[in-house]
Amino acid sequence: MICYMMCILLWIAYLWLDCMVVGYAFEPRKENVGQTSIILGLMAAQLPTAAVKFLFNDHVMIRYGAMIVVGIVTVVYAAVFLKGTLGQKVLFMLCEYLTALLAEMLSIGILNKYMEQKPQLSYYTPTMVLLLSVVLTVTAIFFLIFLVVWKKIVEKESFDVSIIIVFSVFPVSQLLMITAINEQVFRNMTLYTGWILAAAILGSVADGVLLYTLLRQQQLQELKLRLSEVQSTWEIAENHYHEIENRREEFAKIRHDMRNQQMVLQELLHQGEYEKAEKMLETLTDTVAATTEYIYCGDPVFNAIMGETEKTCREKRIAFKYDLEIPQKLKLDPVAICSILSNLTRNAVAAAEMTEREEAFLSVKAAVKGDYLHICVENSRAKKLPGRPGRKGYGLEILHDLVERNHGQIDVQPGEGSFRVDVTVENF
Repeated sequence: MICYMMCILLWIAYLWLDCMVVGYAFEPRKENVGQTSIILGLMAAQLPTAAVKFLFNDHVMIRYGAMIVVGIVTVVYAAVFLKGTLGQKVLFMLCEYLTALLAEMLSIGILNKYMEQKPQLSYYTPTMVLLLSVVLTVTAIFFLIFLVVWKKIVEKESFDVSIIIVFSVFPVSQLLMITAINEQVFRNMTLYTGWILAAAILGSVADGVLLYTLLRQQQLQELKLRLSEVQSTWEIAENHYHEIENRREEFAKIRHDMRNQQMVLQELLHQGEYEKAEKMLETLTDTVAATTEYIYCGDPVFNAIMGETEKTCREKRIAFKYDLEIPQKLKLDPVAICSILSNLTRNAVAAAEMTEREEAFLSVKAAVKGDYLHICVENSRAKKLPGRPGRKGYGLEILHDLVERNHGQIDVQPGEGSFRVDVTVENF
């Protein structure tokens, strides 16, 4: 009975390990749902079929049928609660099955000397306890390597390789210990060997806990990086807003000074100094042109960013269109307006710049409806995007965070040769 209880504990640990790998391979669809909730939910979904496999493990048809059902349940669960395409999830399950199979084969290879003796394998024997301990330990190592490869190749995410090195020390040391004691376990079962088996089981379970802790640490590091990016972007936007305000004040001073110059100009004309008056008039015309702000809508910050965007598009030969229905100054925080709109337009300009000149375009639409401001930015983009070496970019994620700060929503719609972002934020 002790061996049977140990096998159940190892089985639960293996189920947790399997669900944990799935939970960390894909991001939750809802941002307020954590990985732990996803893992526990998947364990609950797998539990009935996995229990059938555990109880009827000696029946080949039932065992393999249960494995297929568990795979289907996992794919369906991942499709509902996790991000990513259905094809990615099916591919992940196939690769995970292959990884688990390789880990099981290696485990049997480690105990090959004793497997050749064809010992009785049942949940009531120490042989099965030892075999499950080895399988769990080897599978933990294989699953971690598989998860790192999946993140790097399929999702192109950065991953700290030192996690593998730190984690591998513990399972490898346990494998060496198990290999050293397995002869004693196969010969006879004593209280001493029972304690050894219990230690091996606890070590295997600890491997799963350690893997979970290290993955959480990696996730926290990524969150810290995202937070740093958001704070940096917010500071840049705030500085940008202050620059706009300072420039507007400077233009106001220049326009005020021009009134005095107009009086001088009238005096020159009155005295008949036409040449001097003409030269002075040319200077005043250039000054007026340089300080004139084009009125796109009723909000000064929106006007300033639209003016910068149109100028940039003209320099980069990007077709620029706009349709704004903002009759008066927005009630939204000016820094927030500056941050959201400048991020939208800068990202759009950068993407449109990579397309052919005759196809490059940028469209900005905005309207105030009730208590909400709606912004739609659409731009051309290259059909084949160049690779981005190095760490993962956080442009859209930063925009998501900026919109959420202002109690808004964002909808991203990538298309064939175009990219559209719709933003709705509160304006009160």
